[in-house]
Amino acid sequence: MNNKIVAIVGALVFVVVVAGSGCVGGGSTATDMIKMVPEGDGAIYFFYADVQTIRDDKDLHDIYKEFEKIPSGLEEELVDIDDVNYVAAAGKLGEEESNLSIFVGRFDLKDVRGKLEYDLDFDKDEYKGVELWLGEYDKAAAAVAIGKDKLIIGDEKQVKNCIKVTKGDRTSIYDNESVRDVLNKLPDGIETTLVTSGDSHRDGILLAMGSVLMKEDEDILKMEGVVKFDDEDDAIDARADFKRNINEAGVLFDVDVKQKEELLEFSARMGIEDWEEGYS
Repeated sequence: MNNKIVAIVGALVFVVVVAGSGCVGGGSTATDMIKMVPEGDGAIYFFYADVQTIRDDKDLHDIYKEFEKIPSGLEEELVDIDDVNYVAAAGKLGEEESNLSIFVGRFDLKDVRGKLEYDLDFDKDEYKGVELWLGEYDKAAAAVAIGKDKLIIGDEKQVKNCIKVTKGDRTSIYDNESVRDVLNKLPDGIETTLVTSGDSHRDGILLAMGSVLMKEDEDILKMEGVVKFDDEDDAIDARADFKRNINEAGVLFDVDVKQKEELLEFSARMGIEDWEEGYS
């Protein structure tokens, strides 16, 4: 089997199974949120969580307690997870400074503005008609865009690019055909993770991969996912190694991988009590 396929499959399976805790007009689904994230060069990850559903389900209480720890850095200064309904995070793999977080919920915007101005010494600005606060955090240029029910937090370039996307002036990750093909085959769930290899780094192998976590019953989470390859032969070659990599993640069971043309479709299960081990 092509060694390059093995390496890419192994690396991206790790991202889909482990990246969940990496943390980002009112989006409420993974598709709504990914349409706000700017497309860029190279490998890009996207993570989405339906925090409201997790918070309201008593069987998912332990998962929500872990979510309370997720906001960090500038996000932690401004966001109380109890106010968040949906969160998305995105960025380039391996480049922490390019991270972008989008929070949708009910926020005390007066309090947020007060923290930005008086506690963090940010300056109020405007970009393409959107309220934008600019400053420095952890020795790096940072920005916070404020909407009625939305906070967009990240480095200045990424936040401005996100605003451009919402104004129709820049393409989003969703405009990538491979991303659409993968995401549109995924069901709704409490968490969605997607990784694209990026068109500028295409080598004729793996183009995009996504997975969704859903609650199956009071004890079990089910994962469903899709991987898109450049052609059917690469998908055939990758199937066995892909299944082995998922099994080696350690917390998943009932793993099943099917190949359909240039796609691999997979499913697995995880105990709710094992979520922290698989996502931390």
